[in-house]
Amino acid sequence: QAEDGIRDIGVTGVQTCALPIWRFLNASLVTRVRVVALQGQDAEALNRATKAKEQLVELFPSDPIVGYELALHQRDIGDAVGMEQTLDRVLSLAPITNVLIWKSRLVMWLRGDLAECKRLLDRITESGQTYERAIFARWEYAMAANQPEIGLNHLHSFTGTWMEDFNYTGPKGMLTA
Repeated sequence: QAEDGIRDIGVTGVQTCALPIWRFLNASLVTRVRVVALQGQDAEALNRATKAKEQLVELFPSDPIVGYELALHQRDIGDAVGMEQTLDRVLSLAPITNVLIWKSRLVMWLRGDLAECKRLLDRITESGQTYERAIFARWEYAMAANQPEIGLNHLHSFTGTWMEDFNYTGPKGMLTA
């Protein structure tokens, strides 16, 4: 989340230095803080930020990371449709693990399409499957698909005791209880 914040327009040096301090907080709290901060912005400032990110995508259309940054901005302003379209464009360029995870979450949350969610998660490379975010995403899918044993197996593949993801930050044991 720190890298997301650092790249966001309007984040100051003081804020970027403080972001690592927030590591221990529940990610949903950080999300609420970001949403409240965005809601406090006037519409013109948010429109300028959106246009700036869209211009970067136009300048660097073959750079998947630039597209991913736009998708994160769209997430932050609540534009799920735009985010999904942007993630699709990025996936046409490269199968980036975080992009596959966000796309899988959108199809699961917005449409309840568990088969598509699983198909996207299965596209994650072998090395990418070891990332906390990928393990948590597979756990989320398994729980939604009523496959708790599979979800627990994914969690047990994570050797740490503390997980950090956009949707959950906390002890792994809380997910296995």
